[in-house]
Amino acid sequence: MTEEKKTIDILKDLKFSIPLEQLTVDTRDPCPKCGNNKKLYCPECLEIVCPRVFPATKVTLPFRIHIIIHPGEGRRKATSLHAPLLCSPGSVSVYTYPTLPACVTTSPRTTMMSYPSATSQLMSTMPDLASFNDVVFIDSTWQQSYSISHNAHVMALSAVRMNSYKTLFWRFQDKDEKHLATIEAMYYFLVEHYEGLTKSPYDGRYDDLLLLFMHQYHTIQNYYKADPEKRTFTKRHREGKDYIKKDEPPQEKLTEN
Repeated sequence: MTEEKKTIDILKDLKFSIPLEQLTVDTRDPCPKCGNNKKLYCPECLEIVCPRVFPATKVTLPFRIHIIIHPGEGRRKATSLHAPLLCSPGSVSVYTYPTLPACVTTSPRTTMMSYPSATSQLMSTMPDLASFNDVVFIDSTWQQSYSISHNAHVMALSAVRMNSYKTLFWRFQDKDEKHLATIEAMYYFLVEHYEGLTKSPYDGRYDDLLLLFMHQYHTIQNYYKADPEKRTFTKRHREGKDYIKKDEPPQEKLTEN
């Protein structure tokens, strides 16, 4: 399967528990913790501020996920922070480097790190996937990730990489389109983990993890399609003739009621 085919499959085959357009809100609501007005969620407090539009049921994970954010990474841009909002309470934790999750030092043999290093193993070659209880993801720019991934404790973990996928991320980056946004990496990690563990085709159980990401993606796609003659790309968005997808399926085809 080619990278382009994988991207098309994602656009057509995601099965969300709510319609994507349900996440479209015009107002900002106060965060229940800090009181600041936010749209949908507060990235600083990791609180949902508009609970009526979110799925009633959260994504159930097969392991605990630990996100390490570089202190220089803006939390409003961090796609990984969608995970604690969309997954079962307590299954996703967030740390700002140099703070590390306890499992990194106390349980390195049952902790995996998702990172495409030269020494990382493909998920399909990992033995005994059921023995891992924790997975670490790094959320930062690719340049910033070096210091975290080369921390002595982090380097002791089993590093895992996925197959190659083409990103749908919209912001400008100086890497090629096979460098995923963190929430995309989490999704593909879960898909490949499920297939490797069960020896069965993926069944859509983790699709809701991409709800906020795909909502943002479609919002930006629709923005540029609305008036293409007047919309100009900025460095915040990934340029290229193939970015705006003319044959993209409408949102209602991406949902499952």
